[in-house]
Amino acid sequence: MQSPDRNPPSITDTIEEERLRKWREQRAKVAETSRQERIKIAEAERRKRLEEFEADKARRIKEAAEQRARQQAAKAAERMAIARSKIPGRTDIDAARNRLLAYRRREARALALRLSLFVLCPTLLVAVYVIWLATPLYTSELRVALTAPTASQGGASSSPFSTTPVSHEAHQLREVILSPLMLEALDTRDGFTKHFSAPQIDPLTRMSPSALLQHDRHEVFKRYVDVTVNGQDGMLHVKTKAADPKTAQAFANTILTHATTWLETARGVSAGAETPKPDALRVISPPNLAEIAAYPKRLNTIAMAFLSFLGLYAAGAIFIRTLRRHGQH
Repeated sequence: MQSPDRNPPSITDTIEEERLRKWREQRAKVAETSRQERIKIAEAERRKRLEEFEADKARRIKEAAEQRARQQAAKAAERMAIARSKIPGRTDIDAARNRLLAYRRREARALALRLSLFVLCPTLLVAVYVIWLATPLYTSELRVALTAPTASQGGASSSPFSTTPVSHEAHQLREVILSPLMLEALDTRDGFTKHFSAPQIDPLTRMSPSALLQHDRHEVFKRYVDVTVNGQDGMLHVKTKAADPKTAQAFANTILTHATTWLETARGVSAGAETPKPDALRVISPPNLAEIAAYPKRLNTIAMAFLSFLGLYAAGAIFIRTLRRHGQH
């Protein structure tokens, strides 16, 4: 039931309400359409701005890459220019090569000069001395053997390391041969000191005592007489030197005579006999007469002198170079 206070809507009101509703729906559709258009426009603008941003970003990246490439190219060109400035040209290489060759030639000439002064010249002086100036010395060799004393034959030791009477006598006899008494005997009988002090003997070979070297006449005497002992067999090998073969043989004969006399006397005294034993010293090889001078040994002396001077030069060069290197540091 309708309220008595309200009047039923009229047809005009109904039409107005219907028209108003349709107008509202139409306005809502227009507003919705307008809103969709605005959304489309905003989306399009957003996409456009995004595309512009991406394009600008790509452009900036490209520009930065190009700038870095230009900087790297500039640095590479600068380094290449510096390297090319440091690399010598053909002219510089030739000049450096000429300087190196000149330095090597100077060093080679300096080395040759030093070798000539300190090695070749002294060796040449030694060669001149031994070939033309040194007095040729002939040697006479004497080999003798001691016979065992009769009293000691039965008591000889069988050990190879024991000292036998023959060995003891052999070493004693060597000292007798090289003693001042033997020098006096050689001077008395053969003029030993006069022979080696003659003017025809070269100064280095001449028998001249030296106060500076503390060598007396007896010490110099041992340069001309050499005695080698084989104590186990009782053998002695005596070498005498002289400026001529006959004199060297005469020296050896004098030594043999006095050695035999000393040995027989010593054995006769030790045994208590009245007469010495004649067979105390057996001659294995009598004093020979040399045909060729044995001293100086020319080739051996020159070669030894060359090697000695070369070794001294090498040691001195190493020592001086070491001192210079330490001085530089």
